[in-house]
Amino acid sequence: GDSTPAHCDVAEDVVLPPGTCVGKYEIRGVVGRGGMGVVYRAYHPGLDREVALKLPQLDADDSDELRIRFQTEVRRAAAVNHTHLCRVYDSDVDDGRTYLAMEFIDGETIAERLRRGPLTAREAAEIALKIARALQHLHERELIHRDVSGSNVMLDSSNEPRLMDFGLARAVGQEDRLRSDRLCSGTPAYLAPELVMDADAEPNAQTDLFSLGVLLCQILTVRIEPSFDFNQVKLVHSKLRQRDPAAAKQLTRICTRATAKQTGERYKTAGELAAAIESYLHPKRTSASSTHRRLTTA
Repeated sequence: GDSTPAHCDVAEDVVLPPGTCVGKYEIRGVVGRGGMGVVYRAYHPGLDREVALKLPQLDADDSDELRIRFQTEVRRAAAVNHTHLCRVYDSDVDDGRTYLAMEFIDGETIAERLRRGPLTAREAAEIALKIARALQHLHERELIHRDVSGSNVMLDSSNEPRLMDFGLARAVGQEDRLRSDRLCSGTPAYLAPELVMDADAEPNAQTDLFSLGVLLCQILTVRIEPSFDFNQVKLVHSKLRQRDPAAAKQLTRICTRATAKQTGERYKTAGELAAAIESYLHPKRTSASSTHRRLTTA
């Protein structure tokens, strides 16, 4: 599947033919293109490992400082390991080309999966829960993903969701971020309103959660082409009421809060969003644990 969001043009002449060597990796073919460059299926003979190799579109006039900062970010990403995050292996420069090596995931993106038909409300909630846990893991390490989208969540061969493109994540509080016109920052349909309204607004944990809320709405309404407006939550309710009336109320409430226009009305943390989804999926388990908490604190 294409693990890159197709929202920036890539020049035709940047595609490398199979057999080309980039650093320690041998190109085997193109996996996807868009986002911030071309992604190849590649092979590391020394480790006998297949990888997804991304060659970001860094222009010739981009400074060494920008390249170094990109590699620094990737190294931070490589230090993070979570079941529902695509592993980042390394980044380097070969013959003037900056590359990023990631785990190769054989599967399909959420966007591709929706083309084959709808997922159930429970399946949608399970995916959102697992991605919320992955974001919680990132946020606790002061990292922001910045581009949660239907093209950046893949379902692997075991049907487990994996959050991709973490190599673009930014450390919280770093100033002078990578210029968004070079390394495209966020897929427009999933961007929180404050990022759209204010060019200087910084992505943060809450903007990641907003994007996940949009993704959950997209899965529940089976919208193949992502677009978001604040009426979409009403669409979630009307679609679910027909298919799964029991889920309609709870999941609509979760979507409403996750995608609230005002930041103060949204979930504060990924853990809080995950707990809300958990209480829909496992109501007995969550009510039992809250009873236990009340008894132990009494």
